[in-house]
Amino acid sequence: MKLDNKRTIYVGFAFFLICAFWQAYDTIIPKILTDKFGMSQSWSGVIMGIDNVLALFMLPLFGSLSDKCTSKRGRRTPFIAAGTIAAVVFMMLLSVADGMQIKQIEAVAPTNPTALETLYDAKLTIQTPTGKELFINEEFTREEFCAIPITDENGKTTDDFTNYVVPARHAYVSGITALNRGPLVFFITVLLLTLVSMATFRSPAVALMPDVTIKPLRSKANAVINLMGTVYLEEHLACPFRTLDALLKTPDLPKICIVDFHAEATGEKRALGYYADGRVSALFGTHTHVQTADE
Repeated sequence: MKLDNKRTIYVGFAFFLICAFWQAYDTIIPKILTDKFGMSQSWSGVIMGIDNVLALFMLPLFGSLSDKCTSKRGRRTPFIAAGTIAAVVFMMLLSVADGMQIKQIEAVAPTNPTALETLYDAKLTIQTPTGKELFINEEFTREEFCAIPITDENGKTTDDFTNYVVPARHAYVSGITALNRGPLVFFITVLLLTLVSMATFRSPAVALMPDVTIKPLRSKANAVINLMGTVYLEEHLACPFRTLDALLKTPDLPKICIVDFHAEATGEKRALGYYADGRVSALFGTHTHVQTADE
């Protein structure tokens, strides 16, 4: 009885792909939505939450479909292969949609030397990070606004750039997006297709590990027991000592067993600690009051 290391590595690679995708998704997509499409933080949050809504329906669906699959290549492999290929294709299309929007807003790109002039000439009303609304052309002269530096002598972003230039660029980009929503619609559509593609192999990939690992070689779970004390607390609570005895008789209880004992009295916590000594891996007494200097 031996673990198939090669197959285990292949399964681990599927988990790696899932983790890498979500790291990139959670880091890059919000910045694209806000910085390049001028979307508000609220709407960006709504779009970022779509994957969780889809997961409620898509993960059980594709997990069930893979359970019933009778392909010669296995139950999970067709979903993992097709989902991965589709996800890669759609992720490349996301960069195409991103490029379409970049062309629309290249006049105010940070690398464009005339970006500040363009922003000032657009006569924008902005909202600062503090929530204050102001008209750029009334707050600054053209020379003053165009002279705002990105960083100071220490390399830190200046307050004026953060408070005025960044909101101005956001307002400008939002206006450009409103005039031509094509790139945004394309981006959101491809993003949804990417999420669906990822959902096709998330559940099959997770189910693949127990599929290729025989039961005796699978890692054991840990047990966490939560108990409530009765001293100075509600009288109707069950006795934690008898409850612990009953729970420790559970069949196939994992070897690592941790007890969280939420109690008022320190003496009761210590008593249960002595009582459970040698029978559990660790016992933590919680709900502890620590006196501070202001009491």
